[in-house]
Amino acid sequence: MAGTISIFVFFFVLLACLGGYFLYQDQRAIRRDLLISRAASKRSVKETRRIDLRRRRERTRAERLFSSLIDIPRLGDLLSQSGLPLSMDAFLFTATATAALFGLIAVVFFRSFFPFIAMIAAGFSVPLLFLIHRKKKRDAAMTAQLPDMLDFMVRALRAGQSLDNALYGISAHFSDPIGGEIKIVYEEISMGLSFSEALNNFERRFPAIPEVTFLCTALAVQKETGGNLTEILEGLSHTLRDRFKLLRTVKATSAEGRLSILFLGMLPLAFAGLMYLVNPEYIRLLFVDPVGRILLFLAFALDVVGFVVMRIMTRINV
Repeated sequence: MAGTISIFVFFFVLLACLGGYFLYQDQRAIRRDLLISRAASKRSVKETRRIDLRRRRERTRAERLFSSLIDIPRLGDLLSQSGLPLSMDAFLFTATATAALFGLIAVVFFRSFFPFIAMIAAGFSVPLLFLIHRKKKRDAAMTAQLPDMLDFMVRALRAGQSLDNALYGISAHFSDPIGGEIKIVYEEISMGLSFSEALNNFERRFPAIPEVTFLCTALAVQKETGGNLTEILEGLSHTLRDRFKLLRTVKATSAEGRLSILFLGMLPLAFAGLMYLVNPEYIRLLFVDPVGRILLFLAFALDVVGFVVMRIMTRINV
């Protein structure tokens, strides 16, 4: 048992060191790849796509190792949409180190095969869930900034500025994520990429936000057919604000249900803590006996599953 724990500790420390090294090296690598991709955008669209396809085929060793377990292209899209300055290798090493840590906890506390496998899977899923959380948080921030951005564009266009100058003003005066994303669009247009291609790239970075699709479609249609862009953007801004008002109304209406979910999800843990304070010997058996550890693990897993199911049942999409 001591040898198994030592092996896990060694691999965990090794993976943590490798993850820290890749995290340190990623800052310059990400900036370099971004400059290379933008420089490649000066070429024709066909040549740029050929370069992108060739880069997708040239996977690293870590990507080839994990390609049979997870969808690497989809994970790469999720990683870029989350806004984290991490490469694929650094994220995979971080997830593996987290899985090793959870496996070490399972070996120490449960000493059984099935909890060991479940804890490793849970440890590998924690970074993925964090990525999804960061992506949703970034999408929410982007959605909240869109009406103010549209109002800024309307004021700039009415003042006689061009659309390119309006985009530059947004990139200079707005914070991330919308400031950085519009800056990417402005730089791609300045480097020779067509306006429609730059908008398509912007839309592909936020596929889960319909408001971004509305904005890109409105700008692309106006660029091709003409029309009063200020009225289009002003109407879109009013529509988005009305939609946010409806969303806040729905959240306020469903607040009681979400609070009930939180209470029901925390009730078993609170009851276990209360029983430990009242009668420690009664509940200590779950931590000492092997069967009690398995039952404790199953109870915790079922509590998490019930919490997720109740959360899905009360979720209202607007």
